[in-house]
Formats: sequence, C-alpha cells, structure tokens
Amino acid sequence: MAFTKKARKFGRSHNQNLALMRSLARSLVIEERISTTEAKAKALRPFVERLVTYAKKNTLASRRLTKARLGSRRRLRSCLSPSAPDTRIGTEATLAS
Repeated sequence: MAFTKKARKFGRSHNQNLALMRSLARSLVIEERISTTEAKAKALRPFVERLVTYAKKNTLASRRLTKARLGSRRRLRSCLSPSAPDTRIGTEATLAS
C-alpha cells in the first residue's frame, strides 16, 4: 500500500512553500540564527540538514544541488566552508520563546 508523504502546507501553494523554505534556509545559512514560528522551523529542519549533507560531500554534483536550492554563490561558499555546521541530528536547535 502506498502512503503519501505528509508535508506542511502553511496555507500556501507548492511553489510558495518552496520559496518560503529557500528563503528561510538562505537566512539561516547567512545569519546562522533565525526567528520564525515553531511549525516553520520544524519543516525547515530536514530541508537544511539535506543541504548541509550535500555541501559536506563537496563534489561537483553536490555543489550544483546546493546551489540550485540556495540560489547564490556567496551563500554556497558559506555553506561549503570548513566551519559549516555538523550534519548530526540536532545541530539546528529549535528554541521555543
């Protein structure tokens, strides 16, 4: 039996959700800390962890995948730098305020 993937919609279309995730991921990569709702942070976490995993491989294909999802070379360089966050689970802490 095929089960569908449960994705958070936030009352937006697919393209708007993708733009939201990219925007939040860009802000997180540049600022290293963002302020957002808990639901958006929970949806952003797997998206960013995938990006960091791609960036850590540092192959041509992974750099292209990361650039396609972040959209800028400057952001790509900061994500590929040696001081990039670790890929273990829990590196992007969600703090409730």
